[in-house]
Amino acid sequence: MVSAKPLFQRLVPFFGVVIFAAALWVLHREVSNFRYSDFRNFLRELSPWHLLLAVGATFAGYLSLICYDWFAIRYVKQKLSFARISLTAFIGYAFSMNIGHSVLSGGAVRMRLYSRWGIGAGEISRVIGFNLVVTMIGQFLVGGVLFTFVGVQPPPGSGIPPLLLRIVGVVLLLVVTGFFVVLRTRTEALEIRNWRFEIPPVAIAVPAVLVSAVDWTLSALVLFQLMPEIVGVNFAHFLGIFMLAQILGIVSMVPGGLGVFESVVIHLLPEAAPDGPVLSALIAYRAIYYLIPFLLAIVLLAGFELKTRDAGTRLWLERVHRWLSPVIPHLLALISFTAGTLLLISGATPALANRVQALERWMPLFFVEAAHFFGSIVGLGLILLSDALRRRIDAAFFATLIMIGLGVAASLFKGLDYEEAGLLIIFILCLLPFRHQFHRSASLLAFRFRPGWWAAVALALGAATWIGFTSFQRVHYDSDLWLHFGFKGDASRFLRATAGLAIAISGFALWQLLRAGSRSVPPIASPGDLEKVKPIIMAVPNSDACLAFLGDKRFLFSDSGKAFLMFGIQGRSWVAMGEPVGPENEHEELIWRFRELCVDSGVRTAFYQISAAGAHRFASLGLLLFNLGEEAKVNLSSFTLDGPARRNLRQTKSRQERDGAEFEIIESTRFGEFAADFRRISDQWLAEKNATEKGFSLGRFDEQYLRHFDFAVIRIEGKIVAFANLMKGETKYEFSADLMRYGEGAPPGVMEYLFIRLILWGREQGYSWFSLGMAPLSGLEDRALAPVWNKIGARIFTLGEHFYNFQGLRKYKEKFDPEWEPRYLACRSLGQLPAILFDAATLISGGGLAGALGKKTKKQG
Repeated sequence: MVSAKPLFQRLVPFFGVVIFAAALWVLHREVSNFRYSDFRNFLRELSPWHLLLAVGATFAGYLSLICYDWFAIRYVKQKLSFARISLTAFIGYAFSMNIGHSVLSGGAVRMRLYSRWGIGAGEISRVIGFNLVVTMIGQFLVGGVLFTFVGVQPPPGSGIPPLLLRIVGVVLLLVVTGFFVVLRTRTEALEIRNWRFEIPPVAIAVPAVLVSAVDWTLSALVLFQLMPEIVGVNFAHFLGIFMLAQILGIVSMVPGGLGVFESVVIHLLPEAAPDGPVLSALIAYRAIYYLIPFLLAIVLLAGFELKTRDAGTRLWLERVHRWLSPVIPHLLALISFTAGTLLLISGATPALANRVQALERWMPLFFVEAAHFFGSIVGLGLILLSDALRRRIDAAFFATLIMIGLGVAASLFKGLDYEEAGLLIIFILCLLPFRHQFHRSASLLAFRFRPGWWAAVALALGAATWIGFTSFQRVHYDSDLWLHFGFKGDASRFLRATAGLAIAISGFALWQLLRAGSRSVPPIASPGDLEKVKPIIMAVPNSDACLAFLGDKRFLFSDSGKAFLMFGIQGRSWVAMGEPVGPENEHEELIWRFRELCVDSGVRTAFYQISAAGAHRFASLGLLLFNLGEEAKVNLSSFTLDGPARRNLRQTKSRQERDGAEFEIIESTRFGEFAADFRRISDQWLAEKNATEKGFSLGRFDEQYLRHFDFAVIRIEGKIVAFANLMKGETKYEFSADLMRYGEGAPPGVMEYLFIRLILWGREQGYSWFSLGMAPLSGLEDRALAPVWNKIGARIFTLGEHFYNFQGLRKYKEKFDPEWEPRYLACRSLGQLPAILFDAATLISGGGLAGALGKKTKKQG
């Protein structure tokens, strides 16, 4: 004998098929005369305002659906960002509402996405169960209140007794009441057959149910806004019909209740409701509330899968992102400028007469006048903000979103210009995915416009003004026009908006002019500045930050004072030495500020010896990168004197020590004891090389500078014959030798021996890298497709041995088997490069070119 339970389970799908078949029969009977022309006429007659409200209700409805998951994640006591919850919930609900079988479709999406973010399968199952319960209780709450208290009356001939709906409503409310009673009285999990439901806290469950009720109401509002006015039912009555149709659609188990929902709605609406427009509204509802979100969900899911599929795909996407990053802010700035110009032109042209007539019926004149005036002001604001977007200022991102939102409202209120509003909404959609591109915390009021930007602003305002006077050239000018207010007063509104724009832009220009001299150039670093940067330098891994102690540079500090950028001024070139020093997250803002300071001062911008790792930051400023050469860095973890390749180094070490060479580290606190010895050796070295002291990117013998460093010395019979000051911080990541000099009595090969001992000492101390310094023009290739600078540099590297020991210097450093890392100069254009190189060489040579060239084997750059 077959048990009742399996028999019931077998009949459930059959009942769904019966309901679906009956719905199709009803739908076929009701719409047998429907034609495509009916739908086309429906779209033509649909009010833009009603369409906008339907779209807005859809957006709000999906936001409510997202809140289900937000409550559910807290119900399972997990933490996840709202962005990730929103992505998962939106895709999940879009799939479940279109495909049906929400546990399988939307549940599979949640299992896929939430599991990638560290939420276990058990918690995800509880999230799905929570959402199902909350959705059902919210639906029962709305339906119960409507059927019981509002008294929804089925139309005559529908075959539904009014008393039946009240009974259904009471049953639904009893279920809702039972749910709330369980919330208050039960703490342990509720088990029904094989299903287990852990009771959520009241503080989570009650708001979630209320959100569910709002969600069902918003969903009905979408269809109600699309329904023709001839339907003749109020929203409460319509909501009752909608809820009954949704319940029957869910019972049918047909995906989205397709066919069942439509049949019930058509059958329950008054007989006077025309079938063609009603079915057209139902089709539009399916497109707006179901199909479009479903297509968007497919795109989002595909993008997520593509991004996380494998390492190769992620690497490819990261490369595309790096390539696009410098372009996106400029592109969005152009779109913002264009959108602002569009609003200006829109405010300078008359509105369409039929749309103004529609506004007269439901919009007060005050709102139309205000929307027109402020729409033009918003247009000017978008134009001005476009430059801040280009500069990646975070406040500009949010200000632009607010401006666009105001622009959308102004476009609709001043003339039902939904095409213009649609373009602005598209701009919002283009802007939102790139929030991370705008991370500069600078003030919107901290920058100045360049002359070219002022010209662009003037051109946009001039074009809009000219179009306005052309549009209203047949309107006779009279002083009364300024004070004329009316729905047909387009010319008057244009005059007032133009005057407002003139006042606004004049005030802004005056303010910019008055603060033209407010940004001062930092002075040469004072002793106080050197003390301020010392803890910053000690905390960073790169050793060349110690060049700040030279005292020949200016410091540009971040707002927090935790980072700085050092630079020198020579002629019309401002040359930054390397990248900013300090926390990584403050580098980009300092780079932008330095660039803007240079632009405001009308000088050339240059960044000298920047690394490949930070090169992308300079590309985003529109700067070009030119290869200066390569820095040699010895990996101390793998360095050894063993093996055939190190034979010469072992021989140098053995020979020097056999001849009595001794290596010693002298701490900076003892500098005064040996200052005279260091001075003697330095003077001897300079005399032998016929050289002068350098600066900027190279150390020099200056006691105030050298007091900051420990020294490595070589002694022969107790006498110091060679020394080098050690640039290093407290991180023990990298160190380097800066001023390397030897004097009389130093044996041949003493500096090579000093290098060897320094490398061995650094490895013993736990350092990771030892920098041997730059090999200028090394690594440039003279190939057919190489940039012009690379070709020139490669030729100089090959043929310029008479002036500088380019190849010999690289060959000398190759003895230590270093890893070579490129170093670049960033500047505005190739045309500026010769002047910048000349000024940089002047800075390095200490004010003149004499001594800048010559054969050297010490660390030079």
